[in-house]
Amino acid sequence: MKMKIFKPVSYVIILAIGLAMTFTSCEKTPEAMDLPPKESLSIDLNIFPSKTDKKAASEIELNWFYSAAQVFVWNGVLALNMVIPLAAYAEAFNHVPVYQEDNTWEWSYSVTSGVETYEASLIGERLNNKEFSMKMYVSKSGVNPFEDVLWFSGVVRYDLTAASWKMNMDPYNTRPFMDIDYHKDFEAGTADIKYTSTDPQSNVYGGFIEYGIDPALVDYDAHYTIQRSDTDLTEIKWNTTTAAGRVRDEVHYLDSDWHCWDTLLADVACTEDESNSF
Repeated sequence: MKMKIFKPVSYVIILAIGLAMTFTSCEKTPEAMDLPPKESLSIDLNIFPSKTDKKAASEIELNWFYSAAQVFVWNGVLALNMVIPLAAYAEAFNHVPVYQEDNTWEWSYSVTSGVETYEASLIGERLNNKEFSMKMYVSKSGVNPFEDVLWFSGVVRYDLTAASWKMNMDPYNTRPFMDIDYHKDFEAGTADIKYTSTDPQSNVYGGFIEYGIDPALVDYDAHYTIQRSDTDLTEIKWNTTTAAGRVRDEVHYLDSDWHCWDTLLADVACTEDESNSF
């Protein structure tokens, strides 16, 4: 009986196949991106000083009251359309994403808001070495159902120092609602987020509200900048510890000066430095 002798080329082929199988079996699923913080989507407008625990010695609180009223307008605009998408996004942190191939991951889950239950599908996709995209699809069955509606999308840096989002109105009307731009310096502790209205039917269309925090600023470490038009701008600054603050609005006050309130929210004269500073 003759022994069958393999030609050298056969060994090469067998070796190549074996190596290919080995490398294939050793391939690991790519690691998913970290979810950007919830604060990259939402301003907590309730951090502005309120009357809840303040009792001014004077009834004159016009400067604080005017500032609070401007924040309140935007609070209503945002709360009306963002409750469900924000609840859907917050729930994603309680779930593990599943790799979908092609550098995409999916967080899939249900979330309840009020009496309604929604099915959410959050898709993350690697774009390059610095950025990834996220898309939130939401569905609802039962009364007034909808399926796989893209509620918002965004581009996020992998180091989570910046995110840019586009929010649609709602599942029944997917016209643009709001653009959101977020930045954070983790070392310095600074952060800012800006909402710009993109809804032509909104009374704040084209306007924006920007919130920022900078712990290094001693007098006023937080600010709001609110713009309603090119010539209608409100600047608000306050101290998150003492609640004292100031406001500047040339249209409302008919001057370019700062107008201040104290730790009890009562109107006070600004110091010379405050009046002349930016």
